[in-house]
Order: sequence, then structure tokens, then C-alpha cells
Amino acid sequence: MLFIHQERDWPNFKWDMLVLLDPLVKATHKHGILLGQLSGLAPEIKVKAELESLTNEIMMNASFEGIELKREAVRSALSQKLGINIGDTGEPDNFSQGYANLMCDAVKNSALPLSAERLFAWNAYISQSESGGVKFKISEAWRTALTSVKQAFAGGRNETAYEPPAPHCLTENMQRFIAWYNLPCLAPEARNSLPPKYAIHPVLEAGLCYLWFMAIRPFDRHNALFAQALADSILSRYTDVHGHFYSMPGQMQKNRKHYQHILEQSLQNGLDITPWLLFFIEALERAVDESLLVFSQVLEKVLAWEAASELPLNQRQKHILHHMLDSSKSQITTSAYARYVKCSPDTALRDIRDLIGFGVLERSRDGGRNTKYTLIINNNLSNIQLIPLLQ
Repeated sequence: MLFIHQERDWPNFKWDMLVLLDPLVKATHKHGILLGQLSGLAPEIKVKAELESLTNEIMMNASFEGIELKREAVRSALSQKLGINIGDTGEPDNFSQGYANLMCDAVKNSALPLSAERLFAWNAYISQSESGGVKFKISEAWRTALTSVKQAFAGGRNETAYEPPAPHCLTENMQRFIAWYNLPCLAPEARNSLPPKYAIHPVLEAGLCYLWFMAIRPFDRHNALFAQALADSILSRYTDVHGHFYSMPGQMQKNRKHYQHILEQSLQNGLDITPWLLFFIEALERAVDESLLVFSQVLEKVLAWEAASELPLNQRQKHILHHMLDSSKSQITTSAYARYVKCSPDTALRDIRDLIGFGVLERSRDGGRNTKYTLIINNNLSNIQLIPLLQ
């Protein structure tokens, strides 16, 4: 059995458009609906909606890597990178800063050419976050070992799954990959049976990019993270709405076993990558479907913050509002408020009364020691017109 990079015509990938055409048309139609609706939003609302979407993306990416991040820290790191004032929510941690640096560079700088140095910088972002933020010289080298890659791909099983190219072959493989990536959606003769300079659909290009990078696996760790960032970057550079508003890793996380199976099979069954591209298209469609369903909630949260930003909230009140919006908890008690912001019950009650006066909370009819206070949408939001997100 040959691994994909051992095939004689590597990397001359092939696929069956008759199989992919209908799913591709369906997915791109939904993608176009999402982007069309986003284009109608005011810039200040759109950038805050992107903040929420990127936060979700990073949380899912980290979870896919087995790392649990704090949502407030991720948002804080992203807001600094995007230049958005969301109030003082605390300092971002090292992990959050590393992931934010990576995602913002991939999505916001999608028009920039890819280079080995840029990939080394991405690797350094994540490596530095894992080392407690200790800065060190960027390692300008690909992986030097093979066994760790094989073991990681096998998911800890005592077996050899896919074996990527040997370390001494990585420079040549990555030079070819980077040269292809920097072409504007064109297929080089060397890697496709289609006519020279035939335009590949951006979704197929993104899926091919992901698989090709995972076939090479140039780093010891986090290759799936970088592959997804590159695929996101390709999709971003072919849209009129600059930003990122859906989560592919979220769909892969939900179907992790199937993802691992189809990826492993695609890397060991020749150069026809139709099954992988079909999986990628379907994952994109599900991601867009989910975005269309939850985006109204994201915008509601963004608009709630727009209204709250005009209020004289203290630091404790800002933290509790962040907490309730992020966790989708609509109610809170005085004791829970005091525990979360680490204040006395009397101080918590005073804060809550102020929030009631501001129109942020309302008191439930049930009284007593465990009185609950419900988060409500401020009346200021009724003055903001939104296009319908669901059709």
C-alpha cells in the first residue's frame, strides 16, 4: 500500500465533479445567502458580530486540539487584534493571544502571500502560548521527527496509521505547496489533470489545501489547526464580505470520528480525493446552516452590548453582563452575582438594583432570599433595524 505522497503522480490530485457538483452548488448558495445578509449590516455591527464568530471559531479549534480556553480571555485577545472597544474584560491569557494572533493573520490578511516564514510565525504563536508566553526565537525549521507524527495521527493507538513524508523531504514538498497556494485560485499543470490555469472553485481549493497540508504535516504538532487556518484564509480572500462568520472546526468536532476516518482513508487510497472534498463541502454547508440559525442570537448579543455601552456600568456589572450573555443564562440571583464577581451580598444587591433601573435586568415575581433577576433586551434595541436572517 502506498501513502498518498508516495504515488508516482503526487501531488496531481484528481476528483469527480459529477459527484461534487450538486453538493457544491447547494453549499455555495447557502454561503452566498449568509454573505449577502452580512453585507447589509452596519460596519460597526458587522465587526462585533465577527468578534463573536471568531471567538466561537477559536474556542472550537482549541477544543479540537484538546485545549480548553476561557471565552472572556479569547474575546479580549481578539478585541485587541481587531481594534474593538468592548470595555475592560481583563487581560487575555497566553493561549488566547496565540490563537487570536494566528486566526487574525489567516483571515484578516488573506490577500497576503503565504511563505515558510509566515507558517513558522504561526507555529511560534501557538508554541509560545504553550510555554507560558515566554518569547523565543522563531524556529525556522520543519519537523525533524517522524514517529511523533505517526503516533499523534493514530490517536494514541499502538498502530501505524498514515506516515507523512520524511523530514528530509519536507522543504521540497512545502515549496511546491506554497507556490500552489499563492496562485490566485489556479490549478498548476503538475497537480491536476484539468487544463492548465483552469479555475478551481474556492471551496474545492480550500478543501484541497486542507488535505494537502495534512498529507505533508510539516510540524510536529497542531497541523490540523494550521490546515484549517489556511482553508479559512482561502475562503476569506474570495468573498466581498471580509471577515469570518462560521465555524468549520465546530462541524468537524461534532463528527470527529468520521473526520478522522475519511481523512486517514483519503491519505492512503490514491490521488482521487473526491470523498474528502465531498466531506469538506458538506461540513461547510452544515457550518453555514448553523450560522444562519445562531447568527440572530449573535447579533442580539452584539446589539445588547451596543445598548449597554451607553450605560454607566461599573466593572462588576460589565463582568456579570458578559457572563450572562456568553453563557446564555437569562437569570441570576444575588448570591450567584456576589460569588461570580467576588463581592458582598449587599454590594451585589446594589449593583442589581442599578441594572434594573438601567433596563438591563428585571425582578421576577417570586420574592424571598432566592429572588431571580432576568436579563432583558433594552428598549434601545428597538430603534436598530435588522434584515431578516432566516428565509
